[in-house]
This record gives sequence, structure tokens and C-alpha cells, in this order.
Amino acid sequence: IRDRVSTQSTWGATYKQQAKDHSCSMVVFSRSHVYNHPWERVTIAFWQKYPNPLNTNVKDVDVIAREHDAKNHILRISRVLTTQGAVPEQFSKMVGADPCTYVMEEAECDARAKQLVIRSHNLTYGKVFSVVEECRYSQHPEDPDATLFEQTAEFRVSLPLGLRGSLEQWGTTSFLSNANKGLLWMEDLCQRIAKVKDVFLVNGFQRS
Repeated sequence: IRDRVSTQSTWGATYKQQAKDHSCSMVVFSRSHVYNHPWERVTIAFWQKYPNPLNTNVKDVDVIAREHDAKNHILRISRVLTTQGAVPEQFSKMVGADPCTYVMEEAECDARAKQLVIRSHNLTYGKVFSVVEECRYSQHPEDPDATLFEQTAEFRVSLPLGLRGSLEQWGTTSFLSNANKGLLWMEDLCQRIAKVKDVFLVNGFQRS
């Protein structure tokens, strides 16, 4: 029986030193999770993910591009997420940057293949640190009524060793916390969508 909510750590992580002068490092995360919901329901939940009461850092979501390939049943959407409070205040003051951070998200939804791929990266603080993430929702290969979620992320810090430690710790802790909150909220949304569908079915039977 699969867990409906991934409360146990299923993360794999590797740490790589990127420069001889120890001015740059990278942490790579990866994990997978199975939703006991069909791909269509999970996909609908993704588009309703914000606002997320479990992660209130995301303040705005702006669609900047949309492309629908009707022939191949593919939808491509680019969005910019505005977050506030996602970066430690002392760090923002140190680099003299806007407390708001911006994330570019590019999603491709292939209805025929039943696959949704989301790639994102930060637009703010790029010279100091970067987070490159890919999330993939696919119909489970062994269960058509379930969805396989795969997530990878690279967190890269470009600072001298003495300044890098606290930012690395904040970045990894914050990312893992938000990722787990995302799983919980997606599961909650899936359950809500399932209940709405059941209500429509019941009402339909009652009217017939």
C-alpha cells in the first residue's frame, strides 16, 4: 500500500565541490513519490497549487507566455512566481537586494502522453546562488489510476567558504521544507477535486 502523503524522507542528496578555490559548491537533490490519484486529477491540482496556505512565501503568479499545440495535445505555459520572505532578511540586506525574489517556471503538459514537466530557476540572486529544479508528473507505469512524481533540484552557491555555510544550510533546509509542504498541499487538493467529482456524479444520478 502506497503512502498517500510522503511524510518520510525519500530524498537522495549529493554534495559536489565545484571550484579549486572552494568558492562554489553544489548540492543535488532527487526523490520520487506516488500519488494514489489519476494523472488528470494531479494535473488539475498542480494548476490550482497557488495560493498555498502551507507556503505563503509565494505572493503572485504571472503568466507571461502560453502556447497550445492542438495537433499534439500539448500545452506550454511560462510563469513568473514572486516570493517574499523566501530569503533570509540578513542576506538581502548584505547584498542590498530587493526582499522579493522571482522564479521562472516553464511547464509543458502532454495530454496524450499523460506527462507534465515543470522546470524552474531563480531570476534573483543568480550571481550568488542558483536553484534549478525539474518536476515530472507521469501516469504510473504499473497503475493507471496512480501518478508518479519525480523531482530533482540543484542548489549552487558561489561564495567563499567562510560565507557559504550559512547560505547552504538555509537553502537546503528551506527547499526541503517547501518541497514537503508542496506534497502535502497537492495531496489535499487532489482529495478536494475527487470529492467535487463525486458530488457531481451523485447529483447527476439524482437528476436522471
